[in-house]
Amino acid sequence: MSPEIYSFLSSSPAQYPWENNSGGYPHLVRDAQAIDDGGYAGALVATGIGAGPDPWVTSASVIGATSRMKFLLAIHPTVTTPATLAKQVATFDELSNGRILTNIVTGSLSNTAGRLGGTAAAGVALDHDARYRYTDEFLHVYKELISGRGVDFAGEFISITGGFIGIRPVQKPYPPIWFGGSSDAAIEVAAKHADVYATWGEPWELLTDKISRARAAAAKQGRTIKVGCQFNVIVRDTKEEAWAAAQELLDRADDGFIEKFLANLAAGDSVGQLRQLGFHAGKRPTHARELEIEPDIWSGFGLLRVGPGLAIVGDPETVAARLRDYAAAGIDAFILQNWPYVEETERIARDVLPLLTDSLSRL
Repeated sequence: MSPEIYSFLSSSPAQYPWENNSGGYPHLVRDAQAIDDGGYAGALVATGIGAGPDPWVTSASVIGATSRMKFLLAIHPTVTTPATLAKQVATFDELSNGRILTNIVTGSLSNTAGRLGGTAAAGVALDHDARYRYTDEFLHVYKELISGRGVDFAGEFISITGGFIGIRPVQKPYPPIWFGGSSDAAIEVAAKHADVYATWGEPWELLTDKISRARAAAAKQGRTIKVGCQFNVIVRDTKEEAWAAAQELLDRADDGFIEKFLANLAAGDSVGQLRQLGFHAGKRPTHARELEIEPDIWSGFGLLRVGPGLAIVGDPETVAARLRDYAAAGIDAFILQNWPYVEETERIARDVLPLLTDSLSRL
């Protein structure tokens, strides 16, 4: 069975990762329809506590412009309540006829990369492990509420009496929960609550070890989980053209931007983000392929963007082959993206998706 392929939904027409601009609603609709028509299972709709559009408003605004894509909404549990989220998810699921997935992002305390904003920017000062204890309580209560059960609960962080919601989702008992995190605390929460353990791409041995840890932790809970993985993709007609595109990204990036960007990331407490920093070690080489850390895997995006720093680089056959390798290692779904969003969404749909042989399934 082929893995599910997701894209990335955005209103931004940015040509490069360091640009921060919006094309407004027309561009958002164009991106959504490229995803909907391109054979993707859906798209991640990201969230930054300080920056970027609200993922709920963004997604809801294009329900009517699409018919099949699912919206994988990133949600910070520390800045909402379980009851509020349960009602939002159930309502969206009803209005979209079952097209929402939740991506629970416990987040970083500090101001990630100086512009997205950590939880402290929203007035939440919980340290790393406390955030995961909070998220554990949050997801327990959330799942009870959205499944239609009344809740009385008193925990370390959350206390609720007579909790209920009066609306049920289309997807039963609730839309699938994606959950990411690289720390031991994150994996334990994923093992208890997630349907899909989400991770950024990493070098082969680290990634396969992480998958094994997550599945073993879930097994101890008497559960099984799927795995989703996010990669950047640079695909061109030939390998030479793809690596030339990687070189252009590196050449265009400003040294001052990279220096400040990496300093901000290094100051954070996100284990996953700190792991990503290690894949390039702060090195900006003259030649892009100096950051080819494994065959066809480039760590250069880690110098340029928050989140997943690795890219699969090559011609369509090469990219598809690497995705099949990862799928064979236990990855059930991929989130693939590059800039500019619409053009690269269309390119991946045209050149890569048809090479992933089976028809795409649904989680």
